[in-house]
Amino acid sequence: MYAPVNEAELSALIRLLEDPDEAVYEPVSKRILEYGEQAIPHLEHIWETTDHAEQQVRVETIIRRIQFLEISEKLNTWRRQERPDLWEGLLILDKLHHREDRSDVLRLSLEKLRRTAWLELNQYLTPLEQINVLSRVVFEHERFKGIDAARERLAHHFIGDVLLHRSGNQIGLGLLIQVLADKLDLPLYTLSIPGIIVLGSPNMLNPREKKGIDSIDFYLDPQTGELFGRAEIEQYLRRIHQPVDHAFFQPLSDTGVVDFWLGKIGQKADELDETHLATQARELRQS
Repeated sequence: MYAPVNEAELSALIRLLEDPDEAVYEPVSKRILEYGEQAIPHLEHIWETTDHAEQQVRVETIIRRIQFLEISEKLNTWRRQERPDLWEGLLILDKLHHREDRSDVLRLSLEKLRRTAWLELNQYLTPLEQINVLSRVVFEHERFKGIDAARERLAHHFIGDVLLHRSGNQIGLGLLIQVLADKLDLPLYTLSIPGIIVLGSPNMLNPREKKGIDSIDFYLDPQTGELFGRAEIEQYLRRIHQPVDHAFFQPLSDTGVVDFWLGKIGQKADELDETHLATQARELRQS
């Protein structure tokens, strides 16, 4: 629970951010943080109007910290749910890259896409046919396109940017397809196979008797929408000199997907010298 807004105190605290003395700045910034998101409009006004460079830098730092603490708190609440919903977790994390709240726009965009796919599906299709329909809607009807590693940017990792700009890298598109599959009750799960992001559909025949690689019927490459089978996965693992490990074929939980994604975001941010984002991703990641 945040402290009630005391307008006079908050204004005075923000003015004190001009003081170059770090001994002043530390308790002042700590007190402003206690106001949480309530302080952001006041801080943004100062950031836009001040001519004091040091104050502007400090204001921006505090705004970012407030927003990060909000994200962290909401993500922790999401994790504690009995059945966390991947889409809701990703909406929380969208604010790592975009200061504004885009959740309403993103919900509408996803619902339009989900409905388009739903209209193409029917109960008589096999899982293979269902996933093929979903892939066709995403890549042919809606014209999403995959971005290779050499051209990817941070935005290509975020499902919100993938939705709005119709392009993403392997993990960004993988998140989108996974969320759509969840919303459509289709049998598709994110797998942790080394070096790639791939989605797998479980064997529906005697599933309790199937373990590891035998538990997956077929796979989807989220960057291209192509479906493929066991032979291609085994060939890939041989090419990278990686023995088949049954753990690779264990579907990630929704919280596991989020932590996997945070790891990838941290790596990419490091590559781009986005130190602030890399640090935040590591702080939010649980594993």
